Amino acid sequence: MGGEITMAAPLSSDLQRRKKEVVFVEGYEIDCATEVTGTTDATQDVLHVYGDDDAIMDINVNSSALTLTVYDKTANNDLLDALQRLDPDNQGNKEYNWNDIFPTSVWVNR
Repeated sequence: MGGEITMAAPLSSDLQRRKKEVVFVEGYEIDCATEVTGTTDATQDVLHVYGDDDAIMDINVNSSALTLTVYDKTANNDLLDALQRLDPDNQGNKEYNWNDIFPTSVWVNR
């Protein structure tokens, strides 16, 4: 009855390789964010001051987009609060309206 048990080491492809990203919106941590993707549409202006050797380059950002993937977590509505300009610390009843979305600041610590 002395059988030998062997365990295969997991392949690196079997392991989930995802960096931990901490997302903040208006200073509040959004702990239900799972993926962050950003894109920028920009144009580059090149100004030749002293010929082609000494060009000054300027980048104009026309538009940008940030995509957040979040899971439903009723205990953390800070993202919705920030988009609606509501106080996240206020524990009273809140009403969210998609017609009243405001620009907000988002940053990610990696």
